[in-house]
This record gives sequence, structure tokens and C-alpha cells, in this order.
Amino acid sequence: MYFLMLLFVLLTQTADVRGTWAIEPALGPNRTPIPNRIQLVFVLPRGGITSHDSAFDPSAFRGLTPAQIASPARTAARFEIVREAGTFVCEGYFEAGYGSGTYLFQPNPGFRAQMLAMGLQDEIEERRLLDMALHEVGPRLLAEFRDAGISVSTVSELMSMRIQGVTGDYVREMRQMFPSASSRDMVKMRVQAIWSDYVREMRQMYPSASMQDVINMKVQALWPDYAQEMRQMYPSASIRELINMKVQGIWPDYVRAVWQVYPSASIQDVINMKIRGDWRR
Repeated sequence: MYFLMLLFVLLTQTADVRGTWAIEPALGPNRTPIPNRIQLVFVLPRGGITSHDSAFDPSAFRGLTPAQIASPARTAARFEIVREAGTFVCEGYFEAGYGSGTYLFQPNPGFRAQMLAMGLQDEIEERRLLDMALHEVGPRLLAEFRDAGISVSTVSELMSMRIQGVTGDYVREMRQMFPSASSRDMVKMRVQAIWSDYVREMRQMYPSASMQDVINMKVQALWPDYAQEMRQMYPSASIRELINMKVQGIWPDYVRAVWQVYPSASIQDVINMKIRGDWRR
């Protein structure tokens, strides 16, 4: 069976794809140019646009020189962007740091067979090859996750992890906290910008907090300082109660104001008053 699948991959024909590209200076947080870095934008043949937030080193693009990019006069350029899934052969012009032109994407004919041999379980559709090349998804990334101890079996999972910025180091760090976390769990946590420091701080207060507990707290922007202050007021407050208070926009000052009128008000009393908005009556 494996031989037949491999043979199918080898015999599958791939077609070159054309589109347009644009390059401009990469800008830092204060909108100032980052030295020796460029921003790359691809316009896909099916009408989509993909912009890479990464600041690329132009020396990684084969055949493109800093002199061509910075030329004050319109200068022709031809260069290649080589990725595991295929190569972008680019032609166009540069002037004063800005460039644009067309590209021809040539898929790597052995790419699909290599991914299959590494354990990817689903067939890579031809339309996904361009996306995988754009996002630098290939055997290196698959091996990085495998070495980190997590199994990724589908193209969708692999693409999601790359797009959300999941790395092998992130996987290792989070699996120390949640040993059974899957690739999808990694994406969920990374989407919410959950880092190990956040997990550790929350688990200092709630040692048995599950991964879903942590995700639920982060979704509501429930930060450690909020949890600590609320627990000083209600030492037995559960994670669910903290989340319910945060959802209702209840802050420590609100609780203190309620206590001035109703000193024995419980968490649920405070939540009900906030929902009704009638506690001052």
C-alpha cells in the first residue's frame, strides 16, 4: 500500500504557477527602516494577497544584490527564492528600495514524496504547494516538531502551526506544562498568546488548572494581578468564578464599593448586582 501511494505521488504532475510580487523596506515598530531587511508581498494567481510580516535578509534571495534594491534609477532584476516545496523565479524592477514584478513558481517534484516518507498522512494537493512554499512549510518544520515530541499528520495542522508561530521550542516548553497537548492544542494556546510564564503564574494560584482552564482565562484577558487581587477579597474564588466576574467587567474597586453597602455580598451576589445594575438603589 505504501509503495502504491509513493508511486502515485511520484507520478503526479505539478504545474508551474505565475503571480506578482512586491518588495519594500522593512519597518520597525516606530516605522523606521530596519537596516538590510526587506518586506515581501506576493499576489496569488487566484486573487489572494499574502504579506510576510517577517523582515527578510535579501541575501537569502539568490541573485538579488543590495545595489539592485537601493539603485536610485529603475533597475532590472532577476532572482530566485528557493524553498523546500519549490522555487520562485522572480523578474522585475527596483528603484530606491522598492521593487515589483512577476514570479514563476516551480514546484519541487520530490517534495510530496519526501513529506509522505516522513509520516505525513494526507496527500498534498497541488494548490497547497504554493502556500507551503510561501510559509516555508516542509520537511525541516515537520522534523522540528517531531524532534520536539509532537506528531503532526496533516497538511492543515502543519500549516496552522506555522501560521500561528508555533515552533519546536514552543512545543517543548508547553509540553512541560501539559504533557499530553496535541498539535491542535498548541495552535489554540499560541492563538491566545499563552506563554509558559503565564501558565506558571496562574498555576501558583491554581495548581490543578487544566490547559482549557488556562485558555479560558486568557481568552477573557484574566491576568495574574487581577486574579491575585480578587483572591485577596475572595480567597476561595474558583477559576470559573473569576472568569464570570471578568466577563461582567467586575474589578476590585467595584467589589469594594458593593461591600460598603452589602458587607457580606458573595461573588454571585456581586455578579448579579452587576448584571442588574441596581445595587446602589
